[in-house]
Amino acid sequence: KKMSVSVEVKTKGDGKNFPKVGDKVEIHYVGTLKSDGTEFDSSRKRNKVFECTIGVGQVIAGWDEAIPKMSMGERSILTIPSKLAYGEKGKSGKIGPNADLVFDVELIAINGKKHYSPEQLNKYQADLEKWAAKKLKEYDDDASFREKRDKKHTNREGYAAWLQGEVKTALAAKEAALQDSKPKPKAVSDRSADSKEIGVTWEDQQRINEFGRLNVRLTEINDELAVKKKNMDDLGDAEGDIECLLEDDACKIKVGTLYVEVSNEEAEEYVQECKAEQEEEIASLGKEKDTITSKMDKLKVLLYQKFGNQINLETNPQE
Repeated sequence: KKMSVSVEVKTKGDGKNFPKVGDKVEIHYVGTLKSDGTEFDSSRKRNKVFECTIGVGQVIAGWDEAIPKMSMGERSILTIPSKLAYGEKGKSGKIGPNADLVFDVELIAINGKKHYSPEQLNKYQADLEKWAAKKLKEYDDDASFREKRDKKHTNREGYAAWLQGEVKTALAAKEAALQDSKPKPKAVSDRSADSKEIGVTWEDQQRINEFGRLNVRLTEINDELAVKKKNMDDLGDAEGDIECLLEDDACKIKVGTLYVEVSNEEAEEYVQECKAEQEEEIASLGKEKDTITSKMDKLKVLLYQKFGNQINLETNPQE
């Protein structure tokens, strides 16, 4: 009789996003012995998620079998027979020979895309609404603040509409982690008699690992570009604010940890220098992004030629 993993769902996931062969997953887990409940390992005690590539033999066979059945955000109890764990040899003294194991596993992320629960999203939205209300109160209470915002947004209604737009944009970005669904892998019993697993060679594994590393860097670059483009918008706002000042008004710029009063002209020069620096960094990141994308495209061709739909190399969409 074929041994298999028992999966008991404690908390349901999104039901849409499931890891496939070659996906990099982030997991929290607590491992115990089935025989007496002795804990032998815990990522939660280390306060650090465990990262691995799933379905390619990087972890015990029981995980490679069970994790693809879990959807993003799911927390389940996996009961793994010894033959799908460490078998007759056991491991490191803590896990004896022929030991059946129990893992409390939570699937945190797939390829860097994290799960946000409805409760987390509701709290995030509440925090955004508080921020918008605070800004609107500042508009009502501070004449100088109101005058500057009216130059850009016309009046209170225009400023309030802009704030709500910012809230919706930020919330949509957070919710995007839940929108990119992947098809649920078929159960073993659904496979046709002619289907077969394709072996993963050392060279294949190196390509999969390299693709994962490049994808992580690509995500970092996209995040950095988003920050720098936001900086450019803020610098544009600063230019507008400076233009609104009288010629004899003083501006404050930050030098190290100090704020120094300077003339309007000096402030404008400072903003232009900052913009030039941001533009240079954006251009450099853009070139690096193009290089990484080209390498990933080449790896996709090689890996899809061998594994077809048994591997998922789709990355998160970015603007």
